[in-house]
Amino acid sequence: MHQRLAIVAVALLAAGTACSSSDESSGTSSTAVPPTTQAVAPTSPGTGGVILATNPVPVPAGGLASARVEWTGQAPRTLMFVTICRKPTTDPTFEVGIDCSPFSELNPNGTPDGSGSVDLQFFRGPTPEGDSPWGCFAAGDEAPPGIQVNTTCYVRVTNDVVLNQEDARDAPFTIVDP
Repeated sequence: MHQRLAIVAVALLAAGTACSSSDESSGTSSTAVPPTTQAVAPTSPGTGGVILATNPVPVPAGGLASARVEWTGQAPRTLMFVTICRKPTTDPTFEVGIDCSPFSELNPNGTPDGSGSVDLQFFRGPTPEGDSPWGCFAAGDEAPPGIQVNTTCYVRVTNDVVLNQEDARDAPFTIVDP
């Protein structure tokens, strides 16, 4: 049926080279994405992916900002789950209940062709529900004690049930000052 494939960030404009680094001991990660590019997470030719219309996403400190998320290749006419997470779904330690923010989740209805889009509320700082020990931050932001700083977070899209890993696709994003 569907194959689980690695997610690749693709720069749409030749504005620079994307690079990633992480420091697991401090719990921080960062990805440099040129400001004029879109984050695209393809799966394989013809099977879909996730596109962020704006990346980096401009969000005020401690606030929210809306940005368009688009997807293709999901099951047609099925309830969708669009969520902000701290890890990509391809990470072997990924768990939806721990690594995604339930208060960021939107559940639009599926379309006849399995594609769609929503305006998602992106947060800057700790997760909106306040129960998770992580957040999405801009480079240089300081987190409250006990909160893991993630300078790269992910928009995850899947269908049917939130735990559906087989069809889950994601795209990385970073946050900047508006």
